[in-house]
Amino acid sequence: MKQIIRSFALGLLTAGIIMLGTFYFAGGSQADADDIATDDMIKHIKQEGYHVLTESEYIDASVKSDNDSNADKQDQDGDAKDKSKDDAKTYTLKVTSGTATSEISEELEEHGIIENAQKFSDYLEDEGYSEQIQLGKSNLSGDMDRKKIAETLTD
Repeated sequence: MKQIIRSFALGLLTAGIIMLGTFYFAGGSQADADDIATDDMIKHIKQEGYHVLTESEYIDASVKSDNDSNADKQDQDGDAKDKSKDDAKTYTLKVTSGTATSEISEELEEHGIIENAQKFSDYLEDEGYSEQIQLGKSNLSGDMDRKKIAETLTD
């Protein structure tokens, strides 16, 4: 009986050493972040609906944003705000019976009202708007946030 237990223990020890060596020298089964090319990471991030900026682009955007804010504050007549409203894209969406939320989202993306059709479809589903969309025409604008667009489609 002693011989069997010793053989079993030796087998477990050997298997453990082999597994440790395999893991240590062959690496884990998951890819490390260092192994992923920068271009592949950027492509994946953009597919998720994010924007990727270099450090200099970020600084330029921040400076421009600060300058725009200062210009709006200095404009006492409010012309700057009216001008930005005029630049916003508008679109009249016609919803017919049987139109899927994905079709609505894709059409809004095509006309520049929203930036990401998939994210907007997911928002409609998650917030329960997809079941309340009304048939007919809805006037939508690019300066509306997704909640305002969803409320317009369900009114």
